[in-house]
Amino acid sequence: GPAAEESLRGALALAPGDPILWEDLARINMGAGGAGAAAALSALGQAAGLDPTNAVYPAEAAELLLGAGRRQAALALCGEALRLEPVFPTAHMLEAEALLGLGRAQEARESLSRAARAGSSAPSERGSYAGVIRRFDQERFARLESLLRAAPCPAGPPSRAPLASALAPGADR
Repeated sequence: GPAAEESLRGALALAPGDPILWEDLARINMGAGGAGAAAALSALGQAAGLDPTNAVYPAEAAELLLGAGRRQAALALCGEALRLEPVFPTAHMLEAEALLGLGRAQEARESLSRAARAGSSAPSERGSYAGVIRRFDQERFARLESLLRAAPCPAGPPSRAPLASALAPGADR
């Protein structure tokens, strides 16, 4: 809430170079909706600037952008997260979601397949960076798998009907 954000801003005044504090501020703002999403993106940008090797920051920003219907921008951030951590199931699933939203179902299927392969690697310690990178969201995977079953096959006619009801409203960007 507001007290937590105020406390965190106090900590940031003392240690503005701590990317974890910026990430925490982003997480507080993620739950605020509306203007909170813009503040969260800004905080994630600060965190990424301070720790450019952390793939979690671009993945979290991609998730926010997907929620705002900004699929092309989300896809670019997924690419950055995957450049940093090629075996990052969540980033592969976010990439699949962005591709599906852009009408690129076959590429989305390929991303989801990479997510499944990445998710089959050995789990890491919970709470650690490696644990976050290796985490496999079975619910998200199943939802995307279901959407892709409804999406046209490469030889089929292009159709966006499943996308309209499944993804957040907003123009493909």
